[in-house]
Amino acid sequence: NPIQKKSLSQAALEVLSIIAYRQPVTRGEIEQIRGVKCDYSVMSLKQKGLIDEVGHKDTIGRPVLFGTTDLFLRHFGLTSLDELPEQENLELLENSEFDGEEAEQLIIPLMEEKRHTTDEKNTLQEEETVL
Repeated sequence: NPIQKKSLSQAALEVLSIIAYRQPVTRGEIEQIRGVKCDYSVMSLKQKGLIDEVGHKDTIGRPVLFGTTDLFLRHFGLTSLDELPEQENLELLENSEFDGEEAEQLIIPLMEEKRHTTDEKNTLQEEETVL
């Protein structure tokens, strides 16, 4: 059996990006940002291992807090959350008509560009330290 690669739906990508940038975040906070329910997307992302429960918010009802996992980082080729693309770049994707797989293919180069820029800054800092 060949391994089938399943892409994320547009809704799942939106929920995942909210969690990645705002973590830890509750389901209610995600729904407030998106304006629609996100139960299925959260369940799907949990089943795929891209997000996980990271605690409970210290408020009435103690809602579950969600955050991304190491698998999320590996899936998108990141070593840390600092390598996420700037949010302004993501606005271009949000306003587009890409399906989940197309959007995912555009996000990865943005992340690689961010990592390259971060690597250059680190190299410059190391060189300054040596001088």
